[in-house]
Parts: sequence; structure tokens; C-alpha cells
Amino acid sequence: MTRTLLPLLILLWTPLALALDGGTAEVRDATAPPQISQATLDRIQRECLRAYPKELLAPMASGAEAIPAQVEADPKGQVQFLDKELTLDKGLFYPALLEDLLPPFERYLRPGLRFLDLGSGDGRVLFLAAGLGVAATGIEYDPVLIAVHHRASKALEDVVDTTRIEVIQGDFFKQSWAPYDVIYYFDQSSFDGKRVRKKLRRELKPGAILLVYYEQAPFPKLEVVERLKTLTVYRQPVRQP
Repeated sequence: MTRTLLPLLILLWTPLALALDGGTAEVRDATAPPQISQATLDRIQRECLRAYPKELLAPMASGAEAIPAQVEADPKGQVQFLDKELTLDKGLFYPALLEDLLPPFERYLRPGLRFLDLGSGDGRVLFLAAGLGVAATGIEYDPVLIAVHHRASKALEDVVDTTRIEVIQGDFFKQSWAPYDVIYYFDQSSFDGKRVRKKLRRELKPGAILLVYYEQAPFPKLEVVERLKTLTVYRQPVRQP
């Protein structure tokens, strides 16, 4: 056998051997979560905003009744365009910037986990979670926002598996939070933050993760995993036997 042919055969054999032996390269590929591109993030945010009716858009965007072309072209411009939070019966609504959420979501969400969004609004966080392969449930009280979610869902069927998403219309205090592995909460989406904190302490299962967007006050008795610019990650302690 010539010297030039031997290295080539070694290169061809190495990945085959890893695959046959269950090598680490093959395992990592098999368990890696789905990836979401910037184009998909833009599309989710664009379609959610497009689904807002005028009566929802105007109070959040200083009376605007149409979406400017620059916001259509660059959804990050929504932060400047939507300059007011919307006051609802149960709390405040303001859509999350998905670029803020993607890195921690990629760390803590994996296929097979159950995800809950408390006050799911226009549904963009559910679309992000579903795109990462998890079963995503949202609980939203406001019927206008529920309708926005359904319109956006139809527009996003070609980029997100919307069959992974369930939206429950109602008061999230009346639902059990115990079955979920990861819970997301915008810390102004309820006017009763103390009640939210008590229910989380009582119902989060051991080891479950809580992702808090724009934290307003600490969540007692939960472990702080990390603090990011706009999001704090908590964990329910695992009780020792």
C-alpha cells in the first residue's frame, strides 16, 4: 500500500468507526436540539406584529395604524416602534425581543421537555420554544391576544411546527404549573406578582427551570442559576432525601 493512500483510508475509517461504536461525535449530532436562524426569528416577530389589529397596535405605538417599512425590514425596530406597554385586565403586555431569549432558551430547552409561558401574549415565545423542539403551552387571558396568536400561527406553519403548541385561554392562577419542566414569565404580566411567586414556590417541581424576563423583584427560595441582561434564570431546588 502506498503512503499517499494510507492516510485517506484512515480518514474514511474514523467516522465510520465512531458511528459503529456509538462514538461521541455521533451522539452529539443525534441529541443536538434544533437550531433557529436569524431569518426565522425575524419571521416570527414580523408575523406576530402583522397580526395585531389596529385597536391593539395604536395604543402601543403612539396611535400608529400601520407598520413602518423599516420595522417590516428589521423586526428589532419593534422596540422603538412599540413604545408603550399595553394595560390589560390582569397585567401588562409587551412583546419580548427574541434575540434576548434565544441564547438561554437554547441552553435550557431540549426536545422532550414541557414548556409553559405564563401570559403568552401574541405567542412569539411559544413559536420560539416550539422551534427548539419542545412541547409548548401558553396560558393567556386576553381574547384579542389569543386571536393575534392564531393569526400568526397560520402564517408561520411553514417555518415552525405549530402542532407542538397549545394555547389555553383563561386565568393562569386557575391552572396547575406542576407538570412543566421550564416556565417562562414576563415579570409585569400579572398585577399580583406576590401570588405568582407563592404559586411558583409551591408548584414548581424539583429541578424545574424558571426564566424571568425583566425581573422586578426576587423569587424567594428558588436558586439563581444565572443573571443575564434582560432575563434571570432560577431553578427549583432538588430536595435531599
